[in-house]
Amino acid sequence: MDLVWHWLTYAFLIALMVAAAMVIPRCQRVRPGDDYRDIDNLDPTESISLDTTVRVHGYERGDAVCYQLGEDEPLDRLFGWVAARPGDEVAIVGGTLIVNGEAATRGANLGMPAAGPIRVPADHLFIISDGHRYDSTAHGPIPGRALRGRVAELP
Repeated sequence: MDLVWHWLTYAFLIALMVAAAMVIPRCQRVRPGDDYRDIDNLDPTESISLDTTVRVHGYERGDAVCYQLGEDEPLDRLFGWVAARPGDEVAIVGGTLIVNGEAATRGANLGMPAAGPIRVPADHLFIISDGHRYDSTAHGPIPGRALRGRVAELP
């Protein structure tokens, strides 16, 4: 009888550890100020949600977007907003981002040297981020296959 009791105790402890391993990652939440690398662990009810159903032509200028430029950190989860869509003409003039002849509505003051104009190719987006290290100003238009989804709102 003691042997059965010991086996039941060990089985209970193992079940408890497995349950903890499954629950603890769900308890980790992304909060403003975090680097948002845990976006895959977010529940759909979280304040930051990722819509993965949107395709390139479904994005509008100003939409917040998650994209990736590589498989490893920090390139696997990048965030920015759409500055230009396929067919738009983009240039940087006097440090200002110009889209189709007008200053961009968001992120227009880049403080960068003059560049362009270029036309955003089909199935690509021109994405701007705060640091500009991994956005379209450094890497050119981002292909549709690199898009992970539209973010409801960036802080």
